Amino acid sequence: MYASPPSFKLCRIAPTQQQCLEQKCLRHGFLFVCFYGIWWLVGVVPVMGQEIFYARALGEKDQQVIVPISTIVNAAELRRQVERSRAWLEQSQYQAALSLLDDVLSSRPSIADAWSLRGFAHYNIGHYEEAVSDYSMALLMTCDARVLFNRALAYKKLHRYREALQDLDKALRLNADNVYALLEKGNIMGELRQWHEARRHYEEVVTLVPSLVEGWINLGRACMEIGDLSAALRAFDQALAHSPEPMVQVYLYRSRCWLLQHELKAALQDAMEALYLDPEQAEVYYTIGRIEQHAGKHEEALISFEAALELSSSTRYILAYGESLLALGAYREAITRCNEVIAQEPDNIHAWALRDEAFYHLDQLSRQWSARAR
Repeated sequence: MYASPPSFKLCRIAPTQQQCLEQKCLRHGFLFVCFYGIWWLVGVVPVMGQEIFYARALGEKDQQVIVPISTIVNAAELRRQVERSRAWLEQSQYQAALSLLDDVLSSRPSIADAWSLRGFAHYNIGHYEEAVSDYSMALLMTCDARVLFNRALAYKKLHRYREALQDLDKALRLNADNVYALLEKGNIMGELRQWHEARRHYEEVVTLVPSLVEGWINLGRACMEIGDLSAALRAFDQALAHSPEPMVQVYLYRSRCWLLQHELKAALQDAMEALYLDPEQAEVYYTIGRIEQHAGKHEEALISFEAALELSSSTRYILAYGESLLALGAYREAITRCNEVIAQEPDNIHAWALRDEAFYHLDQLSRQWSARAR
């Protein structure tokens, strides 16, 4: 008989000490590569229980900054919070985004996007100084044309036009075809009453992007201020041609152009078109009243100015109302209107001049009555 074969069973052979050491090194090496890759993806390089991240300053070389390893554990979560804050900003939830970004920056002040987004939140809330500060911090880490443009807008709100223009020039050096930077330069020149320079920038804008409606509108306004009414009318025509839907403001601007050229019929036609588009806008009734004044229809002008004043108590509307009262001989009422404006704007020269004229006419009437009484 044959002997039955011996039974076999799998068993684990105890490794030698050298084999144990080799397996341990392999396991640790694998884990090191995995964690190194993850940290690299989130922008962090682990070195000896610490992390090195790079903060790039404008015009300076990369600088290594060492911070504790505890800050890199939540790096991915911080990035997610930054993206969450971006979503809040897109929904105009500025306070919620601001609170989230405060937490992010308190944990890691090296995230340029977080500074930039917090600057955007501050700007939309109306905290322009804080916006400038946050954008400046972002620019210490990255030279981004968008951040420069946004800081320029904040400088503009603070009436710091020189700094705003400097930022816009830097943004244009990074991207010469940045039409919005050119447009904003034109807007700042307009606020500085440098209309010829503003016109030049607006012409560059519409040359680069002929379909940009805002460029044509602002070009038309600049031409109006300069007195080139024909060019202004052409610009407003282009704005209406490129606009996907009729724009009330363009019709009002074009109406004023016609009025300055004493084309009252065309002016009234555009004003009535604006009225049809938006019957709740005070400026429409004011424009119609101005046209009626020029036509000598002061009774009708009073009705239009009253309609404008029901929607807005602008001093321009009050003064226009006073002018028509003066033209109709209602001197005391005109003086009352002028006093309303002077109470709000003590330096309004037009109001003082109109009131003096009303007092003069009252004095003349008083003299005539006295002469008749004799």
